[in-house]
Amino acid sequence: VLIAADFLAMDDLLPRAIAFVADHLAQVLREPVDLACLTEPLAARIAAHLGPARLLQVRDTSGRIAPRLYRKATEALLESGADAIACCRWCNQVFDRRHVGLLSCPHAPPQVD
Repeated sequence: VLIAADFLAMDDLLPRAIAFVADHLAQVLREPVDLACLTEPLAARIAAHLGPARLLQVRDTSGRIAPRLYRKATEALLESGADAIACCRWCNQVFDRRHVGLLSCPHAPPQVD
């Protein structure tokens, strides 16, 4: 539906299809769907919908879509003029320092406030 909505320029359906795919990405990745036909703008919109915290949780062992989503999120981050990109010392994930309060690393030692 997402590819068809994009191809047919169904402007009312496209945002809902993007949200559905982003919200159910784990299920989509379990299906035998060829994601190579996903356009770059669609990948960028899915990555934007996911946001940094949810994007880090994407488990795509076959590399069918996660690398594209990471690339698109990084491109958007760089285009936004982010002044500080950092790398987690525990897991080596790259992130925008503006999102540090939104992210948590499962490899970091527990902290008490």
